[in-house]
Amino acid sequence: SAQRYAAFDWMAHWYPMAWTRDLPVDRPTRVTLFDDDYAVVLRSDGQPPLALRDACPHRLAALSEGRLTEQGFLQCAYHGWAFDDSGACKAIPQLPAGGSLASA
Repeated sequence: SAQRYAAFDWMAHWYPMAWTRDLPVDRPTRVTLFDDDYAVVLRSDGQPPLALRDACPHRLAALSEGRLTEQGFLQCAYHGWAFDDSGACKAIPQLPAGGSLASA
């Protein structure tokens, strides 16, 4: 019915975003799903692919323009902030020596 269709929460489900064979290895790629952009990385180290919203929370730069670090973080090309699989910021190059992410 139309009511049931209108009440369906499209964002509460899993969807395929890309074929792994179409993704470059260890390089972020922009993938769009339901008008939202994601940065997706197929990793060569055997970890599952990484997918985050394609916007650095610092200045909204596209994370798909960044790179995968040696630690497996997705690093923003703009200021170098790096994020883990959950989207948590793990590195800010501009922090002073001994600085903490908690105070950033």
